[in-house]
Amino acid sequence: MKNLLFFFLIFSLNPAWAEWSRTGNIENKTMYVDLMSIKKNEHFARVWQLIDNVNDEKLPSITSIKSLYEYDCKESRRRLISEDFFSNRMGLGNIIYKNNDLNKWLYFRLQDHNNMSIVYSLVCNGEWQKIEIADNSNVRDFYYDPSTIRKNVQFVMFWTLINFVQKDQTGARSAKHLHEYDCLSSRHRTIGQTTHSDFNALGDVVSSALGAPIFDWEQAEIDPHKFLLAIVCD
Repeated sequence: MKNLLFFFLIFSLNPAWAEWSRTGNIENKTMYVDLMSIKKNEHFARVWQLIDNVNDEKLPSITSIKSLYEYDCKESRRRLISEDFFSNRMGLGNIIYKNNDLNKWLYFRLQDHNNMSIVYSLVCNGEWQKIEIADNSNVRDFYYDPSTIRKNVQFVMFWTLINFVQKDQTGARSAKHLHEYDCLSSRHRTIGQTTHSDFNALGDVVSSALGAPIFDWEQAEIDPHKFLLAIVCD
């Protein structure tokens, strides 16, 4: 009972210590996530998110919204646990309104280019397994996450992570890629990407592209793709 009470208190308190990482923009609003607030329980993950510069005519006194979401890392779905509406930007000032109604689960696709899929990729990845690859001038580390593998007939999707030796042209230190493999044709393509300001997909999201294939189909003839094909299509 004490453990349950402690868990409840942690998530009921507003995270004043939040270290917000930007995940993107929608119109004039800026979206953030507090990666330090992630709490996992089996395949579920809870995390605080923030919408800044709300600027809604229907909510003239509200400037930012903090929301606690729960993600189901197996089913690619999310639900709202609670949210607080603030008078000032970045979750500061007075709380104008609180919503503690538990919402229904909302499903989404991993390859969709929206804030849900981006945050999902941040909070649900984490079982990174390192793969040794041939020397590459700007690749320091290469990983894949077996916990994200999703199979549909002969097709398989999963995430990989690259840490760069030096920042790329956008200033990113690392990049995550959503790959799709065709096990019957032994080919692969990249259908999503997020780049990050720090190693291991931490820091701000520098760029994201999750709406359409980034690279077209290629034969998985060389490593690491040949190696990954053998693993995920087994």
